[in-house]
Order: sequence, then structure tokens, then C-alpha cells
Amino acid sequence: MIVTPYSSVTALLLFSLLIVIGHLLFIWRKDMYYLYDLRIFLFLVIVSLARIALPIELPWFTRVIRSDHIYPSIQDALTAELPHASSMTILHILGIVAVSGSAVLLIRSLISFCCERQFFSTLHPSTDPRIQKIMSGITCSQNYSIVETDSTDIAFCIGMSRLTIVLPRFICELPDGYLRHVLLHEWQHYKSKDVWFLFAVELVCILLWWNPVVYLLKKDIVQILEKKCDLLVTQDYSKKQQVDYMEAMLMINSLQIDYIEGKYKELANREPSVQRGA
Repeated sequence: MIVTPYSSVTALLLFSLLIVIGHLLFIWRKDMYYLYDLRIFLFLVIVSLARIALPIELPWFTRVIRSDHIYPSIQDALTAELPHASSMTILHILGIVAVSGSAVLLIRSLISFCCERQFFSTLHPSTDPRIQKIMSGITCSQNYSIVETDSTDIAFCIGMSRLTIVLPRFICELPDGYLRHVLLHEWQHYKSKDVWFLFAVELVCILLWWNPVVYLLKKDIVQILEKKCDLLVTQDYSKKQQVDYMEAMLMINSLQIDYIEGKYKELANREPSVQRGA
């Protein structure tokens, strides 16, 4: 058994290459999103991170690729001692920066999570009988809560063991058919364990924050999750029901954009008044 950092470098390069190839395939064939099994993705991420973190070479599986110029030059540059820091190399500096950045991002994410959890704990579950009736038609489970708030512009779900659906108040005022589509969409996210996949992607972004391809991965995964959710919701629908669902979701997205733009215009109109008052 041989411990070497170059296996980690190779695993990282292959990991990055696979992400780029997957992104290009996703752009080229957007209709292939249903082929993405995210359990396989999660397995590959865990294996790749383990390989990067455990630079162990097993002699009977190892094949040495000869390099007379590239690897030696990189090795010499990274392992050369700095002039004013004995036994400190550029590789040590890069490692310290990478670990420090991950620690800062992790702490920031934990603080954000705690703040959001505290905020949502202050919100009371919706008692709107219309919403409760729609949800009772979607699922018999009681392992959920629905909250209404003016503090968000979009509907989303949170919670890994217990679902909480967060709805902007303007969405709660929509007709029953539109509201049912929104609730069904969020319930499907919970059933598919999408929050777990987003958590895994966020963890990868924290650990490999210095690698730009992980943000490409995050963007693709979010789009895949949304499209897979729509597909699962409508898989037993008739053509007319599928069209009605997509029209409803497009209209809701348009309403959310209009709502956000309206808030920005309101802030823009308030700014001159604040300046005059000052």
C-alpha cells in the first residue's frame, strides 16, 4: 500500500471531467434528464470524494504513467520550500487556503441554517381549510405542515424528515386548481428526497469551493430535480392534464417574477423619498 497525493489529483481531474461531460450532454439533449438517476450521482460523488480524501494506491491495481516533463515540473513547483518559511511549500499554502475556505463556508452555512430554522419556527401552520382540503386529496400522510409568509417570493419545501411547504401569500390566493399544482409539485420534491440531493451538492460545493465545475454541477442538478419532479407529477396525466399543469406552472412563475419586480420598483420609488427625508 502506497500513500501518494497524485491519486487525489487524478481523482479530482476525472471528477471534474465527468461533470463537464455531463453538463455538455445535458445541454445537447435536454430531453435526457429523465435518464439521470440521482442515486447513481450520489454514489459517484461519495466514491470520488473518498478517493480524493484517501490517497492510497494498491500495488495490484496501480498502473504508473511515465511523465518526464509535466508531472516533475508541477511537483517541483508545488513542493519547493518558500524562501522565508522553512519547511513550508506552495502545496502547504494551497492546502491551508482550501481547508480554511471550506471551514468558513461550513460555518456560514450552519449559521444560515440556524437562522432560517429559527425564523420558520416562529411561523404558524396555515389553518386555511381550502389548503388543508387540497392537501388531503394529495396525500393521507400528516407528516407535513404548510406556512404562509410575505417573506418569500417563491414556493419551496424544507425538511428532511418532516416536510414544511412555504407559500408566499399571493400564491395562497390563487384558484384551487393552480394551488393544487403548486402543493403537488412540492410534495413530489419531498417524496423524491430532493432535499437530500441538494444537501449533498451543497456539501460538495463547500468541500471543493475552489473548483469552478462544482457550481456547474449544482446548477445542472437543480434543473434536473425540477424537471424530474414535473415528469413524476404528470406521468399519469392525460395530454390535456399535462398541458394544464405546465400552463399553470408557467403562469405561477410569471406571477413570481412580476411580484419580485414589483418589490424592486417599490424599493426604487422609496429610495428618493428616503434621501429627501435625510
